[in-house]
Amino acid sequence: MSDKQNAFMRAPIDYLCNQKKPTIAQVAYVFATLRQHGRDGGTYRYLIYDLLGFDESAYTPLYFAGGMELSNLFCTRDEFDALQARIAQALEVIDKTLGTTEHWENWEKIATEYGYALREIHDIL
Repeated sequence: MSDKQNAFMRAPIDYLCNQKKPTIAQVAYVFATLRQHGRDGGTYRYLIYDLLGFDESAYTPLYFAGGMELSNLFCTRDEFDALQARIAQALEVIDKTLGTTEHWENWEKIATEYGYALREIHDIL
């Protein structure tokens, strides 16, 4: 990364470091908004524009302060349930695969199914 790019990326962080410490009420507002975002889901733009009430000028400073990463940590209850179901299916495949001793002659198929199931769990997590 060039010095210019590094300076651009550091600018919001340097700016924040030179500000007054936020009040408890301000931090509580941000926490409550993040909790709501976590429950409802939505995009980073939804978080900063709709929930926090900022305009387009906030996109970059909040992005480099970690806003996008925080937004991406959340998933809705439906998404969470879907992920749990995918993990359960993958674990079922692993259980069937490892518990099948009569099909050891078909070890390539077993290894492939086991590998796909492990990869599915890895991708989810």
